[in-house]
Amino acid sequence: MTKGNDTTSSSTQPNRDNLHWSDEVDRMLLNAMTEEMDKGNRHDSVWTSEAYTNMVDVLTSNFGPIITKNNIKNRMKTLKGHFAEVYDLFHSLSGFAWNPMT
Repeated sequence: MTKGNDTTSSSTQPNRDNLHWSDEVDRMLLNAMTEEMDKGNRHDSVWTSEAYTNMVDVLTSNFGPIITKNNIKNRMKTLKGHFAEVYDLFHSLSGFAWNPMT
Protein backbone atom coordinates (compact mmCIF):
# COMPACT_ATOMS: atom_id res chain seq x y z
CA MET A 1 0.00 0.00 0.00
CA THR A 2 1.28 3.45 -0.87
CA LYS A 3 0.56 6.67 0.96
CA GLY A 4 -1.19 9.46 -0.89
CA ASN A 5 -3.50 7.26 -2.95
CA ASP A 6 -6.24 7.01 -0.34
CA THR A 7 -9.29 8.65 -1.93
CA THR A 8 -11.47 8.28 1.17
CA SER A 9 -9.34 10.39 3.52
CA SER A 10 -10.65 13.86 2.61
CA SER A 11 -12.84 15.69 0.19
CA THR A 12 -11.81 18.59 -2.01
CA GLN A 13 -14.92 20.52 -0.95
CA PRO A 14 -15.23 21.83 2.60
CA ASN A 15 -18.18 20.45 4.54
CA ARG A 16 -20.61 23.30 5.17
CA ASP A 17 -23.98 23.17 6.83
CA ASN A 18 -26.88 25.08 5.35
CA LEU A 19 -27.48 28.47 6.89
CA HIS A 20 -30.74 28.74 8.83
CA TRP A 21 -32.49 32.05 8.20
CA SER A 22 -34.71 33.11 11.10
CA ASP A 23 -37.44 35.72 10.78
CA GLU A 24 -35.18 38.16 12.63
CA VAL A 25 -32.34 37.70 10.12
CA ASP A 26 -34.78 38.00 7.20
CA ARG A 27 -36.16 41.22 8.66
CA MET A 28 -32.67 42.65 9.08
CA LEU A 29 -31.76 41.64 5.50
CA LEU A 30 -34.90 43.31 4.12
CA ASN A 31 -34.16 46.47 6.12
CA ALA A 32 -30.56 46.47 4.85
CA MET A 33 -31.80 46.01 1.27
CA THR A 34 -34.19 48.94 1.67
CA GLU A 35 -31.42 51.10 3.09
CA GLU A 36 -29.07 50.23 0.22
CA MET A 37 -31.75 50.97 -2.35
CA ASP A 38 -32.38 54.34 -0.69
CA LYS A 39 -28.63 55.06 -0.93
CA GLY A 40 -28.77 54.39 -4.67
CA ASN A 41 -26.82 51.13 -4.59
CA ARG A 42 -29.19 49.35 -6.96
CA HIS A 43 -29.00 50.19 -10.65
CA ASP A 44 -31.16 48.67 -13.40
CA SER A 45 -32.50 46.04 -10.96
CA VAL A 46 -28.96 44.95 -10.03
CA TRP A 47 -27.33 45.38 -6.63
CA THR A 48 -23.89 46.98 -6.65
CA SER A 49 -20.88 45.34 -5.02
CA GLU A 50 -20.98 48.08 -2.41
CA ALA A 51 -24.57 47.16 -1.57
CA TYR A 52 -23.66 43.51 -1.02
CA THR A 53 -20.65 44.50 1.09
CA ASN A 54 -22.81 46.77 3.23
CA MET A 55 -25.50 44.10 3.65
CA VAL A 56 -22.90 41.50 4.66
CA ASP A 57 -21.44 44.00 7.16
CA VAL A 58 -24.85 44.68 8.73
CA LEU A 59 -25.73 41.00 9.04
CA THR A 60 -22.33 39.85 10.29
CA SER A 61 -22.17 42.63 12.89
CA ASN A 62 -25.48 41.39 14.33
CA PHE A 63 -25.38 37.63 13.72
CA GLY A 64 -21.74 36.64 13.33
CA PRO A 65 -19.30 36.08 10.47
CA ILE A 66 -21.15 33.13 8.95
CA ILE A 67 -23.14 35.16 6.41
CA THR A 68 -21.55 35.73 2.99
CA LYS A 69 -22.49 37.50 -0.22
CA ASN A 70 -23.52 34.16 -1.74
CA ASN A 71 -25.75 33.43 1.27
CA ILE A 72 -27.48 36.77 0.69
CA LYS A 73 -27.88 36.17 -3.05
CA ASN A 74 -29.40 32.73 -2.44
CA ARG A 75 -31.74 34.07 0.24
CA MET A 76 -32.92 36.82 -2.12
CA LYS A 77 -33.83 34.14 -4.69
CA THR A 78 -35.77 32.23 -2.04
CA LEU A 79 -37.62 35.32 -0.83
CA LYS A 80 -38.42 36.30 -4.42
CA GLY A 81 -39.94 32.86 -5.01
CA HIS A 82 -42.06 33.13 -1.85
CA PHE A 83 -43.20 36.60 -2.87
CA ALA A 84 -44.22 35.36 -6.34
CA GLU A 85 -46.33 32.57 -4.81
CA VAL A 86 -48.14 34.93 -2.45
CA TYR A 87 -48.54 37.58 -5.14
CA ASP A 88 -50.20 35.08 -7.48
CA LEU A 89 -52.42 33.78 -4.68
CA PHE A 90 -53.74 37.17 -3.63
CA HIS A 91 -54.10 38.73 -7.05
CA SER A 92 -56.74 36.33 -8.35
CA LEU A 93 -54.30 34.48 -10.59
CA SER A 94 -54.87 31.16 -8.85
CA GLY A 95 -58.67 31.29 -8.63
CA PHE A 96 -58.51 32.21 -4.95
CA ALA A 97 -60.06 35.60 -4.24
CA TRP A 98 -62.25 37.40 -1.76
CA ASN A 99 -65.97 37.08 -2.38
CA PRO A 100 -68.01 39.53 -0.27
CA MET A 101 -71.23 37.56 -0.92
CA THR A 102 -70.11 34.41 0.92
